[in-house]
Amino acid sequence: MTKRVWAAAGTIAILGAVAAGGVCVVAPGGDGAPDAPAWKTLTNTVYGYSIQYPSDWLIEPKGWLPPTTSEYVAIYAPRRGGVPVIEIEVRQNKEGETLEDWVGTPGKSPRVLSSTSAQANDVTGIHQTIIEPNGWKYVIAYFSLRRSFLVIRGPSTESGFLDEYERMIQSLSVSLPKPTPLGLTPGPGATLWRWANVTILVPDEPKEVTVGRYFAGPELGLPESRPVVNLLVRSGPDSESQLYIDAESGLVFLNQVMEVDKYIFDGILTTLRVGDPMSDDPLPWPYGTTEPSYAKRFQESMRFWDPDPAAGIATTFGCADSFSGGGGCFIMIHNTRSRLAVNVSTREVMGGFGEIAAEDKDAFERWLQSVD
Repeated sequence: MTKRVWAAAGTIAILGAVAAGGVCVVAPGGDGAPDAPAWKTLTNTVYGYSIQYPSDWLIEPKGWLPPTTSEYVAIYAPRRGGVPVIEIEVRQNKEGETLEDWVGTPGKSPRVLSSTSAQANDVTGIHQTIIEPNGWKYVIAYFSLRRSFLVIRGPSTESGFLDEYERMIQSLSVSLPKPTPLGLTPGPGATLWRWANVTILVPDEPKEVTVGRYFAGPELGLPESRPVVNLLVRSGPDSESQLYIDAESGLVFLNQVMEVDKYIFDGILTTLRVGDPMSDDPLPWPYGTTEPSYAKRFQESMRFWDPDPAAGIATTFGCADSFSGGGGCFIMIHNTRSRLAVNVSTREVMGGFGEIAAEDKDAFERWLQSVD
C-alpha cells in the first residue's frame, strides 16, 4: 500500500510500489546497475513539486514551523544516524520577489563560496556552496514554486552523500501553472472589459481578478493624467500581483506581478486589443436597451445597475461638499468623455462634474432612468 505522511502545510505522498486495489505510483528504478536500490518519489501537490530520494532513506516532516516557513521535511540516510542528510523547506514569498532577489548576493553571513545556476529536470534555480563561521561547508539549492520558494539544503561537502544529492536535484520536477491563451469571446467564465481605447478579456478562474478603470498621473510615474486599467490578483492577505495598462496606447507601464501569478496576467494580455469598436450585436447596456440580468447594487437609499463592463463606463463612489445642487455622497458613472453623478441620498443629479458627450447622452440617460 502507499505510505503517506501528512505535514502541516499540505500532503506529502511518499510513493512506492502499491499493492493491488490502491492508487498506484511505481517508484523509479536506480541508476541501472543490477543491485541498485529503487528510488522513491516525494510529491507535494500543494506547492507543486516532486523529488526522488533513495528508497532506504527516511522522511520526517516537521509539525511546528516558523512564520516564514510553510513546510519542512528532513531526509535521513541509514548510515548517518540522527542527523538529516537533506532538508527541504518551502519558504513564503509574500513580497512577490524574484528568486534571484530573494536569495541575495554572495558576501553575506554565512559566507557564500560559490553561486551558480542549478539545472534540475525541468526547472532552473540557484545552487550555492556555503561555509558557516565554524568552518562547516555544505551545498544548497533554491527554486521558485507557487507563491513560495523551495530550499533544498544538502549535505556537507565532505559527507560522502554528494552523489545522492546531485541525483535528487536532477530529479526535481516543479509544476508551475502554464498560461492558457484566451480567445476574445465573452461568455460564461470570462468578461469583456473596455476602457478608453482598449479591451481585455478577464477569466473568472483560477483566481479572482479585480479590474480598476480610472485616471492616473505622476503618482504612477506618468507624465500627465491618462486613463489606465489596473489588474489586481490577491494570492493571500499579504501578497498581491498587479499591473497597469495605458488605456490609450495599450502598453503595460507598471508591472508588479509575482512569478506564481504570471500565467494569469499573460493569458489576459493575449486578449488585449487597441481600437476595437464596440460590438452592436447587441450593444452592451446602457448603450443597448436590454437591461442587465444581474442584481442592482445598493448605496444608502440608492439602487442602481453597474454598466456592462464591455460598455467602457466605470462606476465610482465619492463624497463632495462644493458642487452645485449641494454636497453629499454620490455614485458617478463616467468614461473618458463624459461624467454623471447622482446623490445617493436624494437620487438627484449633482452638477459640476462636467459635460456628457453627444454619443453618450442616450446611454447615460438610460442608466439614470434605471436608478431607484
